[in-house]
Amino acid sequence: MNDIEKILVGDLPEDLMVQILNTVARYSVGLIAINLKDYGEEGIFIGSGTFIKIDKRFFILTAAHVISSKIFNGSQAIGLSFSPDVHNFRIDKQYLSICYEWNKQYQSKGPDLGLIELPLNHIGTIQAKKNFWNLQNQKDIVLGLPYANNGVWAICGCAHEFTDFKTNERGYSKVMTFHHYLWFSGIESESVVDDYDYFETSVNYESRDDLPKSFGGLSGGGLWQIPLFKQKDGKITFDDPILSGLAFYQTEVKNNMRFIRCHGRNSIYLKLPGAPQLAVGNPPYPGGQESQRPPRRCT
Repeated sequence: MNDIEKILVGDLPEDLMVQILNTVARYSVGLIAINLKDYGEEGIFIGSGTFIKIDKRFFILTAAHVISSKIFNGSQAIGLSFSPDVHNFRIDKQYLSICYEWNKQYQSKGPDLGLIELPLNHIGTIQAKKNFWNLQNQKDIVLGLPYANNGVWAICGCAHEFTDFKTNERGYSKVMTFHHYLWFSGIESESVVDDYDYFETSVNYESRDDLPKSFGGLSGGGLWQIPLFKQKDGKITFDDPILSGLAFYQTEVKNNMRFIRCHGRNSIYLKLPGAPQLAVGNPPYPGGQESQRPPRRCT
């Protein structure tokens, strides 16, 4: 097979795009904060994430502002949306370990990285439907790969605007259905600040009526590079997608364009807060403390 030097997303066959989505979505998860009310449980969609594995421990990689929000902090449990066959999957927060690093004062700049460590007794149910990206095994391979213009880039997650709400469904008073999408884009800019790397991907609204007005809910979703190849017969195919970052901020729309800011490979493979010492205790500095450094918290 020969590398494709450049290809437009619009040139990809529909069946190939579906194959790519199905492959990448195997790692994607939607996050719901669950509160106990007098009338029952209330679920609030808070963001997206990616299932990852470090050593023999299992995590959700997401944005810090998703798991440091008032909504999440005030909830009793977290719900995970990862399969149409698994309903009302939840984990009480007392069994979760949380670690994040967040520039709360300048949220558009970052860092904005978070980890949720999952209890082992739930991993079998998740792995029956999903894959965990092995961050440790992939680290040397991924960091050695060039950011070549070989293939396409995409963010995988759930946009809240596309969530479906139904009432009196399957015995529940209200049912929320979350849809995992793959938003293809290009890398418009790259930067490095304090050893954290950042990408900006573009969203062009011109002549598009299928895009959400807001990408709220996509925060924490994985940024993936999908290498593309052309076979001798001209058919386009793809190699294994590469987890290359996560989305955490969207700009306002100007001139039919907006940008989604993402952490890059160095941030998630070298700078993850608390990894691999997550939940050991004694974080370098307490979350919420006023400091020139962004707050970090491990619980």
